[in-house]
Amino acid sequence: MGETLQSPSAQLHFLVFTSQVRESVRASEREREREREREREREVERHWATVSEAGSCLQAGSGRMYKRQLVFLLSTFDFCYSSPIHLTLHLNRMSTWDSYIATLIAHELVEEAAIWGKTSGQESQWAASSGLSNITMAEIKRLAGDTNALRCCGPHIGGMKCMFIRDKSEDPSVLSMDLKSVKNEQGNTHSVCVGVCKTAFIIVKGTKESNGGTLAEAIYKTVKHLNDMGY
Repeated sequence: MGETLQSPSAQLHFLVFTSQVRESVRASEREREREREREREREVERHWATVSEAGSCLQAGSGRMYKRQLVFLLSTFDFCYSSPIHLTLHLNRMSTWDSYIATLIAHELVEEAAIWGKTSGQESQWAASSGLSNITMAEIKRLAGDTNALRCCGPHIGGMKCMFIRDKSEDPSVLSMDLKSVKNEQGNTHSVCVGVCKTAFIIVKGTKESNGGTLAEAIYKTVKHLNDMGY
C-alpha cells in the first residue's frame, strides 16, 4: 500500500478520495443544520399559535389565566429570540402594534396598555388593550402639550382623572412620564406611565401593586426600541 501511494496517479486518486469524503461530511453537517433550523421553525410555529390565542384572549379581557400563560410562553422563546420585543418583530402573525400590546401587558405589573401616534394633526390609536381603548384624541393632544399645564391640572387617560407626578421623558435612561389616578369608587388608585417616543406615546396602566418607577422600568426597553426605530 505504501509503495502504491508513491506513484503520482495513486496520490491523485487518494487526494480526490479524501476531498470527496470531507465534502460528504460537510454536506451531511449542512443538512443536519438545515433540519435543526426547520425543527426550530416548527417549534416557533407551534408556540406562536398558542401565544397568539393567549394574546388575543388577554386583549379581549378574558382573564388573568391567559396573562400567566402568555408570560410563560414568551419566556420559552429565549432559545431563539433575545427578548419578547425581538419576538414581535420576527413573527408576523398578529399585527405589529397588537403584538407590542401583548408584550407590554404580559408584564406582571401592567394591567392595560395602549400605543398612540402623537404627531400634531395626526393623532391616532395604533393599538390598545380593552381597558385603554377609550383614550381620546383630546387626551393625547393634552399629553403632548405644555407640561406645566399638566402639573397644574392633571390629564385624563381614557376618562380617568390623573395627577401629574414627574416628567423624565428627556432622561435617556427613563423616557417616560409618571401619573397617578385619583381614587375610584372603590377607593383604589393606579399608577400610569406614559413612555414618550419621537412620534408616539406608549401608555400603560399598572396593577394596584405597581408604582411609577416599576412601570417605567417595565416599558423602558419597548420605548427605547421604538425610539431607535424612528417612532
